[in-house]
Amino acid sequence: MAMSNVSPVEVTWNAPTATSNIGRTVNPPSSTHSSGSSFNIGDTQVTYNWQDTASNSATCIFTVTVILDVTPPTVNCPDNIMSSENVVTWVTPTASDSSGIAGVVSCSPSSGASFPIGETSVTCTATDNASNTGTCTFTVTILDMPATTAAGTTVAGTTLESFTTDETTTAPPDPCSPNPCQNNGTCNPDMDGTGYTCDCTGTGYEGDLCADDINECSNSTLNACNSNANCTNIDGGYMCMCLDGYMGNGEMCEGIT
Repeated sequence: MAMSNVSPVEVTWNAPTATSNIGRTVNPPSSTHSSGSSFNIGDTQVTYNWQDTASNSATCIFTVTVILDVTPPTVNCPDNIMSSENVVTWVTPTASDSSGIAGVVSCSPSSGASFPIGETSVTCTATDNASNTGTCTFTVTILDMPATTAAGTTVAGTTLESFTTDETTTAPPDPCSPNPCQNNGTCNPDMDGTGYTCDCTGTGYEGDLCADDINECSNSTLNACNSNANCTNIDGGYMCMCLDGYMGNGEMCEGIT
């Protein structure tokens, strides 16, 4: 998954309070941030300051930490299926995620679909609340069962005295089933059907099998980070964070006045 930037996250809390131990009135506090403010990935210090009517002051400091979730859900596919029937069903796969919410699992083709003779790859997908997508694959193989003709049946003027079967033709194996390309790369079979190439476009990876992470931060033409932001490479993408003294989503950073 390629990630150009990470939007700030809204964080809320119960506002701290202050009292005077000798009964003086405490003025409303000033603070660097208020509950409901948006925070970028990482640690941000929040400071509250109070002052009573005698100009005595007190300070409260705490840290808000926003963690970037880049871990996709784990999807558990069933074992490969072989059947002599075209319509195949299976139990819906399960998924788990570090956030505790893995999302609904969907498969393509879906359970209950009609499959052609031969081997078909089925991909099941789940997406968590951070838009990380996990997949798993398995194969459904429909056997080409030979037709059977009963003894005594007349075919083209000839009465058969025993059971006969049609010759079974086996299709050549599909080099792209299951998909050998990693990280959602697209497998394109060669013209002769004996090999394949992987198209890694849009995956954030490169190499023969789309297994090598692209460091978008090594070349400014590969990322959209602002000149006043740091670019951090992550698996399959990158993230932009404004420098200290600036605020924004990483692609746009404005000076804090």
